[in-house]
Formats: sequence, structure tokens, C-alpha cells
Amino acid sequence: MRPSTSQTPAGKNRKPITDKKLDLAPSTGTIIGQNIRRLRKSKGMTQRELADKLNTIEQTISKMERGIFSPSTESLMQLCAIFNVTPNDLMLDMSVVENIRANALDDQDNSLQSLTKQMLPVQQLFAKADIARDAHDEGAEAEALDQIIKTYTPRLSDRWRVAEWLHSQYIASSLKLMDSQVRDCLIKLELE
Repeated sequence: MRPSTSQTPAGKNRKPITDKKLDLAPSTGTIIGQNIRRLRKSKGMTQRELADKLNTIEQTISKMERGIFSPSTESLMQLCAIFNVTPNDLMLDMSVVENIRANALDDQDNSLQSLTKQMLPVQQLFAKADIARDAHDEGAEAEALDQIIKTYTPRLSDRWRVAEWLHSQYIASSLKLMDSQVRDCLIKLELE
């Protein structure tokens, strides 16, 4: 174990890095310490090597990792640079973060399964409509398409919205056609 001195072997003066402590709850200091230890070990660094990079003593790193005291804001930013992480990576409980990520993935999986369940019957109806169209069976084609529309418009208010949307699409395409016809007429008049 290295003696507690204020000079490095190269003769550099070291200063404590806790002179401007962050105002953190005790559990946050412990979390930061656990994250510093985890990140230091993942980089294959010893406490002494990390202390050298921060221009402090090994005992300071040990105390931070044990949650006895927290790094200053400046030291926290230096740690972020050393480990190539964000302050959140140092300050958040990674088990909680991983749990949140896992739950989000589960929720996505559940919503994907739900979507798949809803899509299958509709895709079967589209397949029926395609087969009926290919067989020139307009009655069966219309019936399949009507079932699709009813699937997506179970309430009367939904059907009103669809009807209004279809109407606005009809009006828009009619206006576009009229605009094109007026332009064509004006071009012909100019050319004459």
C-alpha cells in the first residue's frame, strides 16, 4: 500500500479532490462510488492509476468508492472524461437504469405482440379481398373491405370521421383536377 503523501513519485504536488463537494444524499455518494469502482475495474485500472490521472492520492479514490465522500464537481467531470461517460452514468444507480431499460423492452415486446394480434385478422381480410378481386367477385371483395373498415371504425363517430375524411379527399382531388383543367385552357388561349 502506498503511503499517504502529498507528492507523487515524480515530485508533483497533489491536492485533495474533495475540496468542493457536491451536495449529494448519502445514497447518491454510495452510488457514485459503486459506479467509479465498476468503471475503474472495467478499464482494468488500479486505484493508484486512477488517483494519478486525477492528481490525488490512492486513499481518496478508496474513500470515494466506499461512499465516504463524494468527488468535487470538477473531479466528477474529470472522471467522466477518463471513463468516457456522462455524469448520469456516474450518478445513477445502474441496476435501476438496467431495470428501466428491461421494462421498456418488455413493454415494446408486449405492444409488438398486441399489434401483431390485431394485424393478423385484418391481413387475412385483405387477403380475402385480393383473392375476390382476382376472381372478379365484387361482392366478396366489397364484403371483405367492409369488414376491414368496421374493424377500424367500431363506433359510429369513427365512421363519421372516415366519411368526412373520404369526402375531403374527394373534394381535394376534384379541385386539383379543376385547377389542372383551368391551367390547360389558359395555356391553349395563350397559344392561339
